[in-house]
Amino acid sequence: MDGVPAIIIDPKGDLANLLLTFPGLGGEGFCPWTNEEDGSRVGQTSDEFAAAQAALWQRGLGEWGQDGSRLAAMRDFRRG
Repeated sequence: MDGVPAIIIDPKGDLANLLLTFPGLGGEGFCPWTNEEDGSRVGQTSDEFAAAQAALWQRGLGEWGQDGSRLAAMRDFRRG
């Protein structure tokens, strides 16, 4: 996407998360991908847990200087 060639080795298998793009970074985008039991364990509904995960992603991406517009650009680039 940035014109930088890369060979990617993913021993942990977490790069597949790059396929999950939620440019709005809202809980509604995360809800289908979260586990209801995970929310229950922390005393949250599915919607609350999804919103918490969205906020976690927003903070994490923000720490790397990324935002929803960058996710949208990546998603659109993949679609070609």
